[in-house]
Amino acid sequence: PEYQRISHGFEPVYDERSRILVLGSFPSVLSRANDFYTEIPEPILARFSVLPAHGIALWDVVAQCDIKGSSDASIANVEPVDIERVLEVAPIRHVVCNGGTAGRLYAKHLQDRVGLPAVVLPSTSPA
Repeated sequence: PEYQRISHGFEPVYDERSRILVLGSFPSVLSRANDFYTEIPEPILARFSVLPAHGIALWDVVAQCDIKGSSDASIANVEPVDIERVLEVAPIRHVVCNGGTAGRLYAKHLQDRVGLPAVVLPSTSPA
C-alpha cells in the first residue's frame, strides 16, 4: 500500500465518570470503515456505552497521520488528538496504552499535556 493522509474518523468514548483513559495508536482500515474500533453487532456495541459507567474512556493518540493501510509501523506526520476535550470532562487518573506504538506516540505527543505516565500493555490488534 501507498502512504495516505487519513483522519481518525470517530468520536472518543468518555464522560465525567471516566478515570482510566485507554489509548490505541490509530484505527485500522477496518475500524475506519466501520466508524468504530471493531465490527460489532448492535447488542455488543451497546456494551461500549457501559465503559464510562465503569470509569473507562477509550480513544486513540493520533487524530490524523500518513499511514500505509493499517500498519502502525508506517505512521508518520502525526497530528495528535485534542486530548483536552476529554480531560476537561473526565478526571483521568490513569492512562493505559494498547501496544508499544501507542505508548511511544503518547509519550511523544500527549504525555506532557495529560501530565500522567502511561502503562503500556501488549497490543490487541490483529495486525
